[in-house]
Amino acid sequence: NVTIGVPIGLPPVVSLTAPAAGSVFIVGDAISLAATASDADGSITKVGFYHGNTLLGEDSAAPYEFAWNDAVAGTYSVTARATDNDANVISSAAVTVFVYATAGSGTLTRGPYLNQAN
Repeated sequence: NVTIGVPIGLPPVVSLTAPAAGSVFIVGDAISLAATASDADGSITKVGFYHGNTLLGEDSAAPYEFAWNDAVAGTYSVTARATDNDANVISSAAVTVFVYATAGSGTLTRGPYLNQAN
């Protein structure tokens, strides 16, 4: 017996709308993830938000959003995956975001060697 999996209907369309590519966050920040999704021949059943293959959270109703609250320091490639009523799944383009352990103070401290005359 041979089983051939053929998608039913048209696949959905999904776009990750937040965060913006290159966004910078600090550990403890709530990272707002948002996506738009549609299906020309049916309906969207859920949108999942992923870092690689790790599910961060999902939403089953528009607007598709999730607050990611437990990100540790690192660089993340985030995508949205939409599933339609025919079980077709499609992923958005990846967006890279950065999470740092602490925020920089934005000030420069000069040591005594910079204060000496030549």
